[in-house]
Amino acid sequence: GGVIEHDIAVVGMALRMPGHAKTPEQFWEVLATGVNGVVDMPDSRWKHSQYFSKDAEEPAKYYSEKMGACDDVDMFDCVFFGIAPMEARYMDPQQRFLLETAWEALEDACIVPKSLEDSNTGVYVGVGTHDYSKVPGMDAPEDLTMYHLSGNAHCVTSGRISFVLGLQGPSIAIDTACSSSLVSVHLACQAIINGETDMALGCGINLCLTPDTFVGLSKAHMLSPT
Repeated sequence: GGVIEHDIAVVGMALRMPGHAKTPEQFWEVLATGVNGVVDMPDSRWKHSQYFSKDAEEPAKYYSEKMGACDDVDMFDCVFFGIAPMEARYMDPQQRFLLETAWEALEDACIVPKSLEDSNTGVYVGVGTHDYSKVPGMDAPEDLTMYHLSGNAHCVTSGRISFVLGLQGPSIAIDTACSSSLVSVHLACQAIINGETDMALGCGINLCLTPDTFVGLSKAHMLSPT
């Protein structure tokens, strides 16, 4: 029959965004004051001049000089999360950001993270890129450990959050390209409505850590030169 109304409450938020925004309040200031988070490509990611060309057809080159870059991609307090430094070295910064923001979102909701242990709480993560494994030195055969696989697998982006917090609900990584974050929130809401989980973390992450994505998008003429 009829349509059943369901109310979903958003009780906590956390984020990392270009424009030096590390909290929802800071991101609102970026939006409200018109701050431009697009900057010159930082050499901390890769050597920009080595891959840039105004000629969109030049092999292995991209034609855009700008990107939206988040701060502190190389920073992570692994001890806080009970993760050994050796394991943390092989963890995609996307996994690190997700752990940090999941924890902060629960704090924002005034929920003690450890209080959710063994609860029916779900984790839905929208994720598409996985280029940390291509960062120079990360794929050297002599350096490969069991952490290389877990540190770069999409399934672990959600699974690691569930593991660290001791959650027993669904734990799913979702890749629907540009809509991944939106779909993750949609599925989180659907899971609550359907009684599959009592609460859920709807997450999304996208960090470009090698020039590969920009080269590919340039070949498809999908980037703006500015």
